[in-house]
Amino acid sequence: MATAVNDALSTQHQFQPLYTDTMPVEDKIQTVVQKIYGGRDVAYARKAQRALKTIKANGWDHLPICVAKTQYSFSDDPKLLAPQLTSPST
Repeated sequence: MATAVNDALSTQHQFQPLYTDTMPVEDKIQTVVQKIYGGRDVAYARKAQRALKTIKANGWDHLPICVAKTQYSFSDDPKLLAPQLTSPST
């Protein structure tokens, strides 16, 4: 395993950020949703819309964003949060 890690570290990589600092916050979020999580679109709750206004008003919109997700947080519709699990027949 140490050899594999060493090989990975010695390989040259071309890092490219997903978005630029100058992009609007909503576009940064949309980019992460689409390119990392495979989502189509983003719908903001009123609380999130207020938070976006605060971010812009304080001049924080040029900063990188962080999107924290769990495997059950891809929708606010509880029916879509967890797939129905079934036990295999024996």
